[in-house]
Amino acid sequence: MQDWRVFQRFSDMREAEVCAALLKTGNIPVMIEDNTRIADKFFVGEDYDKNIQVKINFQDFETAHHLMAESAMKSIALLDEDYYLYSFSDTELIEVVAKPDEWGTIDYVLARQLLTQRGMHITDEAVDNFKEKRLANLSRPEDGLNSWATWGYGFLLFSVLITIWRVLSLWGLIACSMGIFVGWSLMHGKKTLPDGSIVFLYNERSRKHGRFIFWTGVVFTTMYLIFSLINLKRGSDLPGFL
Repeated sequence: MQDWRVFQRFSDMREAEVCAALLKTGNIPVMIEDNTRIADKFFVGEDYDKNIQVKINFQDFETAHHLMAESAMKSIALLDEDYYLYSFSDTELIEVVAKPDEWGTIDYVLARQLLTQRGMHITDEAVDNFKEKRLANLSRPEDGLNSWATWGYGFLLFSVLITIWRVLSLWGLIACSMGIFVGWSLMHGKKTLPDGSIVFLYNERSRKHGRFIFWTGVVFTTMYLIFSLINLKRGSDLPGFL
């Protein structure tokens, strides 16, 4: 059974295809998912600027990372002498090694080489410690109460106020629908870590608010639809529905 998970994200299809071709040389099943035509701002927990996803199976992540590192070793020899990483301080290079998911495989491999050349050999044990700390930091859930929850409650409040004002309103129904989406996002928003594991994006408190927003929106939307059907059966022209 395929267990597709996001391995890397790109903003350019050509870069995604190069990555996919490299993975295929290691007999790793790969698929490319292009979400650029979808309103990316509505995807929770994703990188909004990189909507092209290269996906592989969870069990292939470690093999894929090794394959990418081997390819990066060959690519380093082709870099220009003024490549920006050459001007980095030791501290900056260590940060690159500690956060390879932010900098990319080539920068990660080159940073380790440069540190070794400067007499600061980074052992595999140190790298493993960096990975553990990085994964622990990335897996820490966020507090969505100051962002998404505010929007969710705002949509619900708007739907109530506009309903009081115009009885039945299409804008109220739209607001409820948006509240449902926000609630669902808070409840189920997830992110893929560099090792392929998937964790919730928001903490439990935020997810509780998400459940309340979601089900409240569902109830309001159901009421809108029921009253609309009743008025239609009565032959009402639904005054002020728009």
